[in-house]
Amino acid sequence: MEAMEAANLPGFDYLEYKKALQNLKKMNFTDSVRFQTAYATAQSMGVTPKALLDSAQHYLQTLKKEESKFAQALKGQRAQQVSDKEAQLKQLDASIQQQEAKIKELQDAIKKTKAEQQKLRNTISKSTEKLSKTQADFQATYSLIAGEIQTDIESMKEYLK
Repeated sequence: MEAMEAANLPGFDYLEYKKALQNLKKMNFTDSVRFQTAYATAQSMGVTPKALLDSAQHYLQTLKKEESKFAQALKGQRAQQVSDKEAQLKQLDASIQQQEAKIKELQDAIKKTKAEQQKLRNTISKSTEKLSKTQADFQATYSLIAGEIQTDIESMKEYLK
């Protein structure tokens, strides 16, 4: 929503139209009446159905750009929070093998290293879960907003002739 607000076009456009539609929901109007009533307000400001449709497409493109940015950020976070730690985990495995050759002298060192190893596994597991949840939350929100916009576009095409 922040990205959509940042990309808000000047004047009355789809975002203001959508707000008007939401306000009209409180009055239990049919979709047709809601869309036409909101459009009457837009029309009084010189807005055409094409302008509303074009601005709705603009916001869909804004969402697409946000999806791309999110995917890039997710990739970076995955590399930072998972891949790097997996590399560290492999290094710790090698260290354990070296230490086990000196079992009596190095038993304390081995215990410490194994504790670090478990901590990294836990961190990787938590990071993976968190990233998956964040991705699922984003996708759900994206799908909801894009679906609403698409439904509004279809309704505008139907009702604003």
